[in-house]
Amino acid sequence: AAAPTAAAGCRSPRRLRRGLIPFRLTAGCLRLFAVALSLATFTPLFGQTPAGITSQPADQVVDAGSTATFRVTATVTAPLTYQWRFNDTNLAGRTSNSLVLSSVQSANLGNYAVVVTNALDSITSRTALLSLPTVHRLDGMTTNPDHTASLILAGVVPSVFAPYYDIYPIEASTNMAEWSPLAVLLRTNASPDALSYLDSNATNFDRRFYRTPANFLITPFPKPSGPYPVGTVSRLLTDPSRTNRYNIPANSSFMVTFWYPAEASAGVLPSAYVENNATLFSYLNERNPAIVARFVSHAFPGLPLATNQSSYPVLIYSHGGGFRRQNTDKALELASHGYVVVSVDHVWTAASVFPSGQVVGPESTCFSPKSCFQPTLDNGLNDYRFVLDEMVRLNTSDALFAGRLDPSRLGAIGYSLGSVPVAEFCRIDARCKAVVLLDGGPLLEAPPDLIRLGLQRPFLSMNSENPAGRPPSPSGYNPEWLYATQTLFTNSTTNAVWFQIQGATHQSFQDRGSLISDPTRTADPTPASLAQSQTIRACTRSFFDKYLKNQDDHLLDNPAVLYPNIVNFQSK
Repeated sequence: AAAPTAAAGCRSPRRLRRGLIPFRLTAGCLRLFAVALSLATFTPLFGQTPAGITSQPADQVVDAGSTATFRVTATVTAPLTYQWRFNDTNLAGRTSNSLVLSSVQSANLGNYAVVVTNALDSITSRTALLSLPTVHRLDGMTTNPDHTASLILAGVVPSVFAPYYDIYPIEASTNMAEWSPLAVLLRTNASPDALSYLDSNATNFDRRFYRTPANFLITPFPKPSGPYPVGTVSRLLTDPSRTNRYNIPANSSFMVTFWYPAEASAGVLPSAYVENNATLFSYLNERNPAIVARFVSHAFPGLPLATNQSSYPVLIYSHGGGFRRQNTDKALELASHGYVVVSVDHVWTAASVFPSGQVVGPESTCFSPKSCFQPTLDNGLNDYRFVLDEMVRLNTSDALFAGRLDPSRLGAIGYSLGSVPVAEFCRIDARCKAVVLLDGGPLLEAPPDLIRLGLQRPFLSMNSENPAGRPPSPSGYNPEWLYATQTLFTNSTTNAVWFQIQGATHQSFQDRGSLISDPTRTADPTPASLAQSQTIRACTRSFFDKYLKNQDDHLLDNPAVLYPNIVNFQSK
């Protein structure tokens, strides 16, 4: 479809690229070309709620061919009759309190309402809009008096993704052959407002084309706050000194993922959030795992590493009972601020997908700190040692990382079970300069000298608010979930911070805080769960900036001023 403005001397581009929506801007001429048709939508006028109706029909966005259901609940005096209407016309035979539309097509799109009648009166419900998703598109452009260009972008995601975000990369060109990244916009899907972007560089060109992918690029995470685009790459590493990993004879391979500060490149879409694996989908959102399959992250695969700094500090992440991507939001935030984050799939991973498609893991793992956890701990420690040795090789000869990794500025992050090998590694290995523990829990009692001697490195321990009600373990460790981290803090001499986050559960310290509502796990993310995730990200970055970059923003002097969900704050 084409919608050109009227201007003398305008010429259309000779060719359009499939799936892209380009604009051409020339002196005295503006044309808009769209390669995909989009269905018209209707904007209903919403009046006041009619008396007697307690539950109104809700707007719906459904995929073509799926089912839409409208419902109404009325409290007026029975007996009641119902008559559903479509675009102000009665629907024959649709006379119950619900309206089910099977295999929705374009002909079904529009406004629906129901008239509820009893012996004395009738009332009409609010008007509900039924629409289909519409792909990303450039919906309009204007040239401003100062010769800048204003772009309008639109698109409607399926309603199941309303609690999340949608990414809109914009690219620009002067000839439609060579493109360069211009901006990455983020839509909050719950908002109906169109996105806008002002291209102030348009004044430097006599012609300018724009494009954005038609794809839905849905993510559960807000945009990272740092100045760098984020690149990502995953590698299969092999440690020949160990065998039988994941209970596979002679196997010694495991996956790692890198997130890093990058230079933007044209034509690259955001990477998938996780590999295509049902176990991983269910782990992240047991209520609705199918939506996880559609998620992307804010990282772009294979981008070149940023070169405006000589090298970047390195952070190793150790997962809990999940897998290496379970705290992607922290990795994205840190990489956008100039860190290289490396995450390992340990032997206890919920599932790991090799490049061949083979799915491995987990090994059976004992979680008793007093009897059988030592082999698991040793395995994690050996993972870190091998990965750090491998990073020396990468820093010497790897096409992506050579010369850009700074092992002298090494930090570590551990969540849950992963906090144990991280804390012990940083206690015994001088290469580790600082560590963040995310709700470490009682397994921190497993290393015999860890909490007895303290962690004599700068460390930040963030904890759930009230986990003390967890049942005692049959193995006999202290049932108070917070005991180990509190003792670790007490026995450490300096540069230690400990606090809890109000309302947070154990699951709040991983990506689930952005995916589902805890502790119910039966609802979409809430403002509280999103705020908890934001607090964790901000404090993690502030801590590493202080101890690995010597950049102290003093947030951790009194973080509750900016993040009031922080409680029981202690520091030394």
